[in-house]
Amino acid sequence: MTDSTRKTDGKVRVPQMARAAAGSLSVRLAFLADATRDFVGRWRSIRATPAAVSASDWRVLAIAVVAVLATAWLLDPVVAHAMHGLPQVARDVFGVITHIGRSGYIFALSALTLVGALWLRERHEGERRVADGILAGRAFFIFAVCTVSGLASQIMKLPIGRARPFLYDKFGPYSFHPFVFDARFASFPSGHTITAFAIAVALGWFLPKWRFALYTVAVLVAISRMVLESHYLADVMAGALVGTLSAIILRRMFAARRIVFEPDGSVIRVRSIGKPADTASGLQVVGMREVGFPARDQGEVPVLSVVVPVRNEVGNVATLVDEIAKAVMPLGPFEIIYVNDGSSDGTGDELARQRARHPQLRQIDHMASCGQSAAIRTGVHAARAAVICTLDGDGQNDPIYIPQLYRKLLESGDAFGLVQGQRVGRKATAFKKLQSHIANTLRAWFLQDGTRDTGCGLKCFRRDIYMQLPYFDALHRFMPALVRRDGFEIAYVNVVDRLRLSGVSNYGFFDRLWIGIVDLFGVRWLIRRRRRIARLRQVSQEAAKEVSKENA
Repeated sequence: MTDSTRKTDGKVRVPQMARAAAGSLSVRLAFLADATRDFVGRWRSIRATPAAVSASDWRVLAIAVVAVLATAWLLDPVVAHAMHGLPQVARDVFGVITHIGRSGYIFALSALTLVGALWLRERHEGERRVADGILAGRAFFIFAVCTVSGLASQIMKLPIGRARPFLYDKFGPYSFHPFVFDARFASFPSGHTITAFAIAVALGWFLPKWRFALYTVAVLVAISRMVLESHYLADVMAGALVGTLSAIILRRMFAARRIVFEPDGSVIRVRSIGKPADTASGLQVVGMREVGFPARDQGEVPVLSVVVPVRNEVGNVATLVDEIAKAVMPLGPFEIIYVNDGSSDGTGDELARQRARHPQLRQIDHMASCGQSAAIRTGVHAARAAVICTLDGDGQNDPIYIPQLYRKLLESGDAFGLVQGQRVGRKATAFKKLQSHIANTLRAWFLQDGTRDTGCGLKCFRRDIYMQLPYFDALHRFMPALVRRDGFEIAYVNVVDRLRLSGVSNYGFFDRLWIGIVDLFGVRWLIRRRRRIARLRQVSQEAAKEVSKENA
């Protein structure tokens, strides 16, 4: 076990261990720079297009604007007089309620929720970690809604400068003093109401059962602003409209980037956690054999299959198997599938010894070496889990990142088919780094797959998606491009590379560059031949019966 796989209180701490493994300041800065670029790139990247605003929506907006103007002209003086005559007890009660609409409280609460959820997310495993991630995303959306609606309030108040109702006797209901920077002339629109309705609408999407209660609280906040003679009726109506629009506009922006929300036909829905189909493989591959009793015959179905292709890695097997088992144990039932690709150095015998120590380990032998892509394909075919994680067998890929890749795939939703590791602080010779740099630069320019490092063996993907990819030798180097070809998005996780534990590389310069150049043209041809991506939905029996009744 290396220092990078330390534990704290029995739980794996991936970010802390990553920092320890990184060691140098330059690697840490690379982590920060890559994380920033990933976030900015995702926000700038429009991943989906929500349905266009319908004509009926525009009509509703126009009616709402006309209603605000008509209220200002016809009802504001009447309501202001009525509010002026209310008893003090009413002012005391609504004086408490009005504080709910203070944006500072919402700012603080959403920010604390965001930070707390992120903090808990790094300390939990499995479903609890996924739940923490969802909570963090929603808290960020609430924080953004509060920020944008608050800015909209200030931008509108200053140039309008309407006198507040408590100045009615001196200035009347239609007195405007733009750009005076005086809170007494900031009546239109109501900032408290903007905040209350923006948050009520936003939370209502996450908590639909509480929607009526949330709207009720927002209405009470709006009434409180009139009772306290801080705003006219038209002011709070405009505030409700601006707050609602702020939440709706931000939801469309987030949905276009598949953050928290995503478009679903003509509607926008809250994103859910993807649950890949539970499939099992019964495929027999010629030229291979599984040593021992197949794990598929055991009762418990794993949630994750870790596939490791190896060839002549006898010195790395024991340490890497131990590291993998300890890293993925908290995730739930798992299996480790080692595909021995025609090794001649005793790798098969070492795997047999490790199977006695690790019941989750499966060993599949190729009778002759078929290459890394073929070994990965064999392991994926034999895997029982719906989610697959791969890593190289030389120990340079640290298994501590497997849980992070796995959770990233679950949290990203159905639109994502692959989580690709991207190496920082790579431990390799200058010549090997040059090979990878040339290959990655050429591939990224030619295929436009949006991935800077496809050579990293750490990958996590859905088995059903992999099974649909066209197979060819060196497939593993082009997975990002082919997964995008099938209409799925790709997420990325920065990983710290390690020195090889033992032995020497079994893949040379020509494997990395010249053969890859030939494959580039084939992959480019495959991408260009995929003209349209099929979007599927299954018609329910109820819908079929309705169609039959209509045609009868």
